[in-house]
Amino acid sequence: ELELLKSQLEPSGEAEHARMMAGDAIAIHGIISEGVSPDLLGPGGFDTGLFLQARLCLLTREFGTPHDSALVPIVDFCNHSGRPNAHQTWDLLEDAMVVKALRTIEAGEEITISYGTLSNPVLFRTYGFTLPEAEEATWTCASQASEWQELASGAAAARIGDDHPPLVEVQLDTAHITESLAKMLDSCEAGGGDSLALLRAWCRRRADALEGDAATRPMREALARARGAAGRSGCCEWWNNLSDVTSGGNKYETSLEEIAARRVKMSEYLCLLSHLEALDVVEGSTPEEQCLARAAQLRKALSSVLAAPPGSGRFGVHVASLRPMRIGAAVVSPVSA
Repeated sequence: ELELLKSQLEPSGEAEHARMMAGDAIAIHGIISEGVSPDLLGPGGFDTGLFLQARLCLLTREFGTPHDSALVPIVDFCNHSGRPNAHQTWDLLEDAMVVKALRTIEAGEEITISYGTLSNPVLFRTYGFTLPEAEEATWTCASQASEWQELASGAAAARIGDDHPPLVEVQLDTAHITESLAKMLDSCEAGGGDSLALLRAWCRRRADALEGDAATRPMREALARARGAAGRSGCCEWWNNLSDVTSGGNKYETSLEEIAARRVKMSEYLCLLSHLEALDVVEGSTPEEQCLARAAQLRKALSSVLAAPPGSGRFGVHVASLRPMRIGAAVVSPVSA
């Protein structure tokens, strides 16, 4: 099953992530089996399947609280929705998780909450499901630090190697410059490298791989038709232009796993396009109005960062400026730039 999943996800970086997660779970199971007394594990032994189920329950059902993470019975049954009818929060006075309705909920209607502003790649790796393209909140693409070091050279490659262990994840998000990307680009500049050239090289290499993926070709063609009809920025409803395949699978038989894999890869592709277009804008080769509308904040952030001199840790400074600040008992979020 793992090999089938990998083949469906490739050339997405999530294929390698799935392999690593499975290997990690198997390794932990082995360590527990060898290091814990059989008397504690029970007469039936330490069943691998039950361990994996328990681990998945922990990963997919935990909530953050002031007392660290916790499992919250009943609330952990709530499914995610981009338009939830309820909201969960920790009540400091009651010292308990409280769920409040956001609108009138009819008898028999499912209660849904939001797991966060998450992309399909993140939803899939964390919870095992994806959303229809119209409901996806953002687009992301993940990689390992070693991939960036391979594309750098000289002192910049050495500095990246010093600052980032090979398997550390670098995440790109269409909504903003992520902390992990900021650290990577600052390391490149600290080593005397061209951060924008490195970002372009990595995005172009991953985008080229995805453009060779047959499974998502109808989706990329639908995107091209939508952008051609409404200008390059017109992509917010590109899924309505699908002619040969639907993400819902009602035009021909498609498994849920295949649908999820396509959504993951398409999210990554759109994230890469967003970053490539942001680079084009700041370098003056593409006008703002021809770019993906959803990535406007990313382009604004990149332009803001480039106003500072290279090698000054400017990407990290930008990310730090957007972190929430605590003033007494209040937490204040800065205005995005």
